[in-house]
Amino acid sequence: MAIQFEYIKQLSAKFFQPEKAGAQLDSQRLHGKRILLVEDNRVHQLMVGIMLTNLGMNLAVAENGKLAIESIKTGEYDMVLMDIQMPVMNGLEATRLLRQHADFKRLPVVGMSAGMMQDEAGEAVRAGMNGFVAKPVNIIKLTSELLNACI
Repeated sequence: MAIQFEYIKQLSAKFFQPEKAGAQLDSQRLHGKRILLVEDNRVHQLMVGIMLTNLGMNLAVAENGKLAIESIKTGEYDMVLMDIQMPVMNGLEATRLLRQHADFKRLPVVGMSAGMMQDEAGEAVRAGMNGFVAKPVNIIKLTSELLNACI
């Protein structure tokens, strides 16, 4: 599913203020990176998508882990931001499957969740994710996790 964020990005830049994240972090390293946002909730797709495009990232969206794996196999991404709790295939299962493929063992995957499960951050790391962001997503924390995953 392709979503056009450019118009919304322009309208919303003042609300997400990526320059605040950039002032505290070297967010320029994220500029131009191709990221796959894997999120089933359309509102979260929109809100997080705006944050990512305001950081200068090139965004693609998949609605669940199964579609994410298909997209990753056919596309070229520098990193993945993956919701943990989704229908069809959750983010933990999708990450475990990705890590079984030699081509995707080093692909940075950052998990995110509203934190309904106990120790989701730990589960994310054990599944092979490189970081974790809690919802509601904070732009500075998101930027930090994405930068750490790129190292």
